[in-house]
Amino acid sequence: MHLEFFPSKGRPLFSLFWDAPAGRSVKPAVVMCHSFGAEHGVSGRILSLMVRKAADHGLPALLYHSRGHGDSAGDFCDLGFDDLVEDALAAGDQVMRLSGSKRIVWIGLRFGAMTAAAAAARYADTAGIALWEPIHNGRDYFVELIRGLLFSATARGLKPPISSSTEMLAKLEREGTADVLGSEIHARFYREARDLSLTSLLQDWNGATFVAQVQPRVRFAPKTAALIADLEKRNLPLRTLMIREEPGWQFPMWRQPWISNELLDETGAWLDGLA
Repeated sequence: MHLEFFPSKGRPLFSLFWDAPAGRSVKPAVVMCHSFGAEHGVSGRILSLMVRKAADHGLPALLYHSRGHGDSAGDFCDLGFDDLVEDALAAGDQVMRLSGSKRIVWIGLRFGAMTAAAAAARYADTAGIALWEPIHNGRDYFVELIRGLLFSATARGLKPPISSSTEMLAKLEREGTADVLGSEIHARFYREARDLSLTSLLQDWNGATFVAQVQPRVRFAPKTAALIADLEKRNLPLRTLMIREEPGWQFPMWRQPWISNELLDETGAWLDGLA
C-alpha cells in the first residue's frame, strides 16, 4: 500500500493504491469513484476497505479524491461534472502505471456511480462496472440533498433556512451557490449535473455489471428495478444485491463512516469472476 499524489489537469490529486499480492498484475485494476460533497465523509471508510479487499482478490486497486474533495487540490466553486470524469480517467491512468494492468473495473458509490459510468463510456478497456446505491437522475439527487437539509433542521428543533427544494434551487440559480449541510453546491456543477441520467450514461454498456441497493427496502426501488431490467434485456453478465440499511449519506456529522461487510464480500466475489 502507498499514498501518492498524481496530476489531473495540472492539479495534484490524492490517492491510496493497494497492489495485488503478486505485484505487477495482468488482471484488471480497480478504480473507486466516491460520491459528491459531504457524502464523501460517510462513505470514505468503505471505499478504502474495498481497495484492500480488491487487492486480496488479486486485483490492484486505487482510491482517489477528486478535485475539491478530501486531500486533493482544486476549488469546489470551479467544479463541474466533466471535471469529475477527467479526474476518474486520470486515476485510471495512474492505477495502470502503478500496476501494469491493461483493463479497469470502475466502482462508483452514489453520485460516484454517475462518474464511473461516464468514465467507462470514455475508456475502451473497461472490464466491469459496479454501482453501489447509484444515483439515477441528477435533479433528483439535488432534491434529496435539500430534503436532507430540511430534515436536519427540523430534527434539531430549528427553523429550516428554506421552505422547499424548489426555493433552494431557485436561490442556487439566482445567487450561484447554496450551502447544503456544510457542503456548498455551486451553479456550474448543478447546471452540468441536473440533467444527467445513469441509464443514458450506460446506454452503450454491455459488460459485466454489479448493482447494489443500500436502502431499508424489501425489494428494489422503482428506478433501480428499471435499471436492472434494462441491463437484463442486454443479456450482459449481471449481479445484484440488496443491503437493507440506511447509512444516512447526507449526515456525516451524525454518523460514523458507514461499513458493510456483506457489500465488501459480495463485490469481492463478483471481482473474482472478472479476474
